[in-house]
Amino acid sequence: MLFVEYLNDAQSAKQLFKATMVEANEHMKIWRGTYPDKALNAMCITAITEATKPLGHICPECNGSGKVRSKCNHSVKCPCCDDGRIQWTQETRFAYFCLTLRITYSRFRRYMPVIKALVDWLSDKRNAAALSM
Repeated sequence: MLFVEYLNDAQSAKQLFKATMVEANEHMKIWRGTYPDKALNAMCITAITEATKPLGHICPECNGSGKVRSKCNHSVKCPCCDDGRIQWTQETRFAYFCLTLRITYSRFRRYMPVIKALVDWLSDKRNAAALSM
């Protein structure tokens, strides 16, 4: 987890994806109904991204500075973010999930408990790895 978060290591990312996929399958054993394999991929990608970037994404409008220029060339607070970061909310998770699998918001809400469980699992693993170092 730490190699993916800090070094963007591709090999570690593949192994982390496989481990997260196994954990997602474990959570989906009690799932009623059908779901596509692409949904598991989207859940894993969303959970890994949220766990590796716990403060949120860098805002594309202000490039992480938290300040933008108005029409009058005054420096004002960016209306899109909090101090240059777009925090994780259910809507941002949905937007990131839809990059991989386009579904309705009502269907996404059924996947949310699994995504939250995966994020918690990954965060716990990251904290354990950081404490062991």
